[in-house]
Amino acid sequence: MHAPEGWDPSLQVRPIDADDAEGLSSLFARCADYFELVQGAPAGDEEVDDFLTDCPEDRTEDDLYCFGVFAGDELVAAASNFKDFPDPDTWWIGMFLVEPDRRGTGLGRAFFEALYDWFLDQRALEIQLGVLEPNEGGREFWVAMGFEHLRPGRPVVEGVPRPVPTEVLSLRL
Repeated sequence: MHAPEGWDPSLQVRPIDADDAEGLSSLFARCADYFELVQGAPAGDEEVDDFLTDCPEDRTEDDLYCFGVFAGDELVAAASNFKDFPDPDTWWIGMFLVEPDRRGTGLGRAFFEALYDWFLDQRALEIQLGVLEPNEGGREFWVAMGFEHLRPGRPVVEGVPRPVPTEVLSLRL
């Protein structure tokens, strides 16, 4: 994956895997606001493992591509992505996190632009993702990236104290 124009040269984007679990756990701890919003509790080892291995129905870990942004050795942003889900030539962004201190700095936009270019290299025709209804800042970010409402999503019910409504957004490439 190559960095977009204007990318901070001190940052590196690269695939992440189980060897990065400690850094991912640290990022999740710094992104406690997101996990509190989703599940009413901080992330733990299970969420780290799920990020690196959990796949939608009818998909395997071969369909899962995880990337991270590193400032030196510190993981400051991460994204999990699934190919051909829910349809052929469609990529699904499962989770996209940027540490709170770097939100609003352009890092999220630059990271997404790097992913976008990578999706194009993979011959994707569409990108989809689900946004949690209470995550207004997340929805605003994705709309600013060009995503549009596709349909209501299934509420998140697993591991949460109450069902969390979602919205599926789409970007045609």
